[in-house]
Amino acid sequence: NLYDLGGVKKLQEKGYRALSLIEFPGH
Repeated sequence: NLYDLGGVKKLQEKGYRALSLIEFPGH
């Protein structure tokens, strides 16, 4: 479970970064 949660957290971080790049190209 811990491993799965870590993987999900990383995926969420990647998704958040992708959205940030799309919404804020300057950063």
